[in-house]
Amino acid sequence: MKYFRLDEDYDNYPEGSGIEKSAGILLEDEGTIEKFWAHYHKRIVTGRPISIPKFDYLIYKKKFKTPQQDFLGNLFNIGLIISKNFKEIIDNHIVPEKIVERITIKYKNIVIDNYFFFSLCEATVEAIDFERSYFYERENLKLFSPLSFYNDKIFKIQNSAELIKLCNETKFGIMAYKINLREDKLFDIISLRTLIKDDFLFSERIVQQLKNLINVKFKEVEKVAG
Repeated sequence: MKYFRLDEDYDNYPEGSGIEKSAGILLEDEGTIEKFWAHYHKRIVTGRPISIPKFDYLIYKKKFKTPQQDFLGNLFNIGLIISKNFKEIIDNHIVPEKIVERITIKYKNIVIDNYFFFSLCEATVEAIDFERSYFYERENLKLFSPLSFYNDKIFKIQNSAELIKLCNETKFGIMAYKINLREDKLFDIISLRTLIKDDFLFSERIVQQLKNLINVKFKEVEKVAG
């Protein structure tokens, strides 16, 4: 089974996300927010967040192409801002433990209440078939070196415990050269965090429905397959 990443609309919005970072986003105290952010700002995210803050609102600065958009953007590489329609499709597919919180969007003088914050609690490392997967150690912080550069540097990892250990101990981390997923763990949404540069991957099974939504486009990620 093929996997795809969301193709964000950088052609029409080259500065990146339309989410205003300086907006008052969360209702909780700073300590709760920092713990939540720290949970995801790791090379490999494991376990459930200690606390999940309740969202107040997001200020959206990007011009709406249509009255309804089903995907608004990636919230600081932690989760996605999605519509009710997007959420309902996710609810009807096979997904690891997830976080879904209703969130209000403020755009100029418009207030929209039918959006959600979506994220997975942890990286989906249990889905990796380590016997059929290959990795390499990053030699610098440049994410976009041609994959062929690492052809003679790839190696196997035995299990998830070894993967997490190497990700934390190596200077620049471990990345995926080719990942095959276990047949009994073919989730419809996965997260491999820093193993690849895409935060969430979607199976072709769920993409068949999601691609009909508004402002939702996908590109295949060839290094990951079921």
